[in-house]
Amino acid sequence: MEQFLKAFISIFIAIDVVGIVPTFIALAGGLSEKARTKIVLQSGIFALIVSEVFILLGDSILNLFTITPDHFKIGGGILLLILSVRDLLSSEGFKRHTEDLGIVPLGIPLIVGPAVLTTALSLVSTVGHLYTTAAMALNVLLTSVALLNANLLLRILGKGGATAISKIFMIILSAYAVKMIVEGLKALFL
Repeated sequence: MEQFLKAFISIFIAIDVVGIVPTFIALAGGLSEKARTKIVLQSGIFALIVSEVFILLGDSILNLFTITPDHFKIGGGILLLILSVRDLLSSEGFKRHTEDLGIVPLGIPLIVGPAVLTTALSLVSTVGHLYTTAAMALNVLLTSVALLNANLLLRILGKGGATAISKIFMIILSAYAVKMIVEGLKALFL
């Protein structure tokens, strides 16, 4: 159970559901409830497929390019650090309405972006495929539920509250990124 919780919490932080909700409302707020529901289902299915394929094939992809998990930890940690710092310093969001809104930008990169994929690959090497897959599936499901109830969540938190919680998650993500970099460097040089 401890391994599953580690995977679940790590992916939960990387996805940043609370940060996605205001962006989703900005992107799909003017659409009908039926259209928003379709977008959420599309994004959840697409995000789950992409993440599960990466969980299963990520090691093979790394082997093809002779990249070790430690290299990926360092590179992924740097990327996570850049993404979290960029998010902390930025107030801009996506401004795009399209037919495939559920796929891009909602499914990829908002729900399952570089932070989530890097976290998942790191978790596969520490807790295994089963726990990582289960944690990813539960997180995508919870994200979909949150998006289906986005207006309610936003009313409860308020836009400022949602932004504040999102920034806190980004601080935690940046700390996790530093941890990944340090672990990768230790493994390579010690």
